[in-house]
Amino acid sequence: MNTFAVAEGLLDKYLIPKASNAESKVFYLKMKGDYYRYLAEVATGETRNAVVDDSQKAYQEAFDISKSKMQPTHPIRLGLALNFSVFYYEILNSPDKASVVDDSQKAYQEAFDIAKAKMQPTHPIRLGLALNFSVFYYEIINSPARACHLAKQAFDDAIAELDTLNEDSYKDSTLIMQLLRDNLTLWTSDTQGDGDEPQEGGDN
Repeated sequence: MNTFAVAEGLLDKYLIPKASNAESKVFYLKMKGDYYRYLAEVATGETRNAVVDDSQKAYQEAFDISKSKMQPTHPIRLGLALNFSVFYYEILNSPDKASVVDDSQKAYQEAFDIAKAKMQPTHPIRLGLALNFSVFYYEIINSPARACHLAKQAFDDAIAELDTLNEDSYKDSTLIMQLLRDNLTLWTSDTQGDGDEPQEGGDN
């Protein structure tokens, strides 16, 4: 029995049915959706159709639970929104028609607004949200300008308040800041290479 079959069996027979709270259930359903999405990238024919359907069902169930049971800023909910969007974009090849992309953008925006109002710029959840939201803009919405603006704003805001970092979150926060900076470097060079300077503003 291959590793995927073992993981599938554990998820379907034990982990998902026995999940004691929404957070655990969403996490395991997201994992199931991820596994099937990875398999869909290499499968062909009827096998691919079956795993695509299984992936979509797992993601959708997780997405519905997360919207009703989790805060907009919850890392698992946000990670799910990103992965579900990637599924629609890369597997179903429907970036414009997928309503989940719009739902994901709304979830990110709501979370981002709350984070900006309630959290320090150096808070690892706020930084992680900015990282995921900027990747969403770059990879799913195909808006390098917005992605660069959002990532740069988050990085600059955090740099300006480094003195608010506490010891417990220092490692997590600085790691995410490094990832933001790395993405900015990569995206800026890409857009300059295409003759498309990242000038657009706003956090839409």
